[in-house]
Amino acid sequence: MDFRGILVILLLIFVVGCVSDPVCDEPYILVGGVCCLDGDDNKICDRDEIISSTTSTPSTSGTHKNANAASTSTTSTSTTSTSTTIIEQGKPGKETAVMLLMDISESMKYGLGEETQADLEKALVIDILDQLDPADYVGLIVFNSMAYVISPPVRLGDVEAEFESTVQHLRLGGGSDMVAALGKAEEGLSNFSGRRYVVVVSDGVILPRRKEVTCDVIESMSENGIIIHVVGVGFNTDEEVMGALADAGEGRYFKVDEYMALVKEIYQK
Repeated sequence: MDFRGILVILLLIFVVGCVSDPVCDEPYILVGGVCCLDGDDNKICDRDEIISSTTSTPSTSGTHKNANAASTSTTSTSTTSTSTTIIEQGKPGKETAVMLLMDISESMKYGLGEETQADLEKALVIDILDQLDPADYVGLIVFNSMAYVISPPVRLGDVEAEFESTVQHLRLGGGSDMVAALGKAEEGLSNFSGRRYVVVVSDGVILPRRKEVTCDVIESMSENGIIIHVVGVGFNTDEEVMGALADAGEGRYFKVDEYMALVKEIYQK
């Protein structure tokens, strides 16, 4: 083998060695090349446990889940699996499907007085969950500079308590870029032929250079029949960004004191 052949082999070894999986900070774990939430530290994605709990036959014995960061803190039952995913089992048709996207970036730690923007965001999302129809499908994604799928769309009535507990225990940190979260939301809604919505709850603080690409992604989703509403939280909400996102998504921008009209807007369409 000549010198150039040896050089090519060494270069390939170097390139392969440089390709690595993303690093997931606790309480997230790496599964299938992406980070997912593992609030109860049992090495299973919480989204998989939520899906399993909604597609299984419950037995009479109960267990209690505890978590450090995104604990469900609810009583669950041991189960015997009867289906792989709720989407396959439910065969969604004309139901309403909503993907909730929550901002968990560093800026959400700020606030006025003792209440942070994150406190307001969590209370707001829990109230939205309470107002939505339990028969509809709801999914949950959180994002900072990365996107974490807590759950794909499942029947809200089956998982509302778990969703609310998870929201209450979310950790914050990192930058803010919702593009990946929007992509995962569109993927999660792809099986639905009914009304499809994405609701982004954020302070709108993103890098200026990411505004255009974020609007482009949202506009593409809108062209595919998904309506994107945005809800601003926090004293420093970038209303220009949030308004632009809503316009691109054929939806509305709701200020924090207007969010009660969000669910009405969803069910009026």
